[in-house]
This record gives sequence, structure tokens and C-alpha cells, in this order.
Amino acid sequence: HREEISRGAHFGLARDDTMRYGRTCSYCDQWQPLRSKHCHDCGKCVMKFDHHCFWVGTCVGQHNHGRFWWYLTVQSVLAVWALVLNQSSYKVNHRGGLEDWIVANLPAMAASIVLFFSALFLICLWGFHTFLAVTNQTTWEVSRGASITYLMAVPDNVCPFSLGLKANLHEFFTGRLVERPYYVLPSDLELEVKSKTETFWDNKYYSCY
Repeated sequence: HREEISRGAHFGLARDDTMRYGRTCSYCDQWQPLRSKHCHDCGKCVMKFDHHCFWVGTCVGQHNHGRFWWYLTVQSVLAVWALVLNQSSYKVNHRGGLEDWIVANLPAMAASIVLFFSALFLICLWGFHTFLAVTNQTTWEVSRGASITYLMAVPDNVCPFSLGLKANLHEFFTGRLVERPYYVLPSDLELEVKSKTETFWDNKYYSCY
């Protein structure tokens, strides 16, 4: 753990305080900054790990989360567009009854059902990642927060890495941190103060400052 200790010394930290900044990965034996995670599919550590996406064949993390959001945006628009276009494929049968109309439009109806749920899924996923962008969180942190070491002591009503709406979106879409080269977990005192100052304008889900 020499690299971990030296990195902690670089920030002027005691050895037992390095967990606020990161740790050494037990799989690849490399320094792992805070919010990073080793991906077994990619075989490497990913900074600000969100998830491994089989759709795009790689991990979503600090440097491509913004592009993934745009990917979801385009896919959502295309799914809705396809659903609307599919309505023109329905056949109007003036002579037959309802049963004949259903038989004639069964393929179009099946396509509409598939497209509807596809669009619904994509829009919900887009909304979730928009929420992550605004609050400076990741899918991994939201879904596994209770088991992630550096989040165990964080109050439930606090997003520890949120810097406000503008800074959060800047980091999300550019992949560049605003204040430091790596993420740093606030101290216990800072977390306690933040947990008691949640308001409508500055809270767990967003910040207008």
C-alpha cells in the first residue's frame, strides 16, 4: 500500500484518513480514487463508476456519462417517433366488424405494444440519469449505497459530492472535476452540518446555489 500512503501524504493526511480519498484496488493493485470501482467485465478500474452497459459494450463513468445521457436522449426520441409513425400502419376496415379489424391490425398492435414499453423504459432511464446528473450521484451509489464503504456514514438526506446544479452538470457533461483532481468525501462535521441545513432550495436531490 505504499502508493496509497504516499497519495495520502500528498494531501497531508494521516494514514487512516486516506479512505476519504480512495484506496488501493485489491484486484489490479492500482490506486483507486474515491467513487471508482473495478469492473470485472472491462478488467480495469473505472473512475466515478456508474455501471457496465452491455448496450454500448463498455463501462459508463466519469469521462463518458454525459455522452451516455445524450445516447439515452436520442434513443428515447427515436422510440417515441417510431411509436407515432407506427400509428399510420393501422388499416381501416369499413366493411368488417371489430374482430376483422383486430385480425387485420394485429401486427401493428403488437409493434405498438413493444414500442410503447421500449419508449417508456428509455424515458424512465433518461429521467433517472438526469436525476443522477443534477445530484452528482451514480447508479452504483444509489443502488448499493448501504454497502459502499465510503457512503456508510453519510446521512440519508445528504448527497456528499453535490456542488450545486451548475457545477454538477459541468462535471457530468465535461468529465472534469471543478474543485479537485479527485473526489473527496466531506468530513463528518461537514456531513452533519449539511444534513441539518437541507432546504427546498438546497437538499439531497438538487441545489440551486
